Amino acid sequence: MPLVFTILSIVASMLVIDYNEAIFICGYRSVIMGLCQLCVIVIVNPPAQNLIGVYPNFKVDISTNPIWNDISHFTTHHELRVQMLEKAVDFVTVLNQIVLYGTSKNDPETLTGDSQIDDLTSPRTIKKGSQTQKIQYEPTDIFVNREGDELLEHRVYSINGPFNGLEALFALFIQSAQMILEEARDPDTPMPGLPTTAVQDMATLLIYDMKV
Repeated sequence: MPLVFTILSIVASMLVIDYNEAIFICGYRSVIMGLCQLCVIVIVNPPAQNLIGVYPNFKVDISTNPIWNDISHFTTHHELRVQMLEKAVDFVTVLNQIVLYGTSKNDPETLTGDSQIDDLTSPRTIKKGSQTQKIQYEPTDIFVNREGDELLEHRVYSINGPFNGLEALFALFIQSAQMILEEARDPDTPMPGLPTTAVQDMATLLIYDMKV
């Protein structure tokens, strides 16, 4: 009997370590989603002057991907800000794929270019009948993470009704970012503003619906 418990504890410990990596990548994804929102804000409401040169340029020595050392949003160069948003959207899309379907060090399909992420082996969290599958894909009226969440009036679900899980909200976030990218590519056309639906949807999703 003690041997059985020992084996179970070892297996459980290994599973915890595996899922710790999945949880870490999930948190990493949330950070990059926040970066996407920052890029959108400086695109639709750009700074009046270059901040690079006014403040010392910074470099993160422990950075494992180019985005952390990209300070394009501190410039008045519109094209650079659009490129930064595009990179952030591509990055967070791959991170979302890894969170759901897992990855291994030898899987070229899920390489992000971030050495810290690409060196991890993350388990698949979406399995048939799993709680993750239900949360991600099943129709949902509301997620209540904290008492009173159901009373908030400005969440996306309260405007559009039920949605097909968190994946539908993530898809709306990415779709909104892509819409802003398409509108913002040509600097000679009118830029989307803060009241634009896509801009409002992204902000609302981060503040309310996808907040953990």
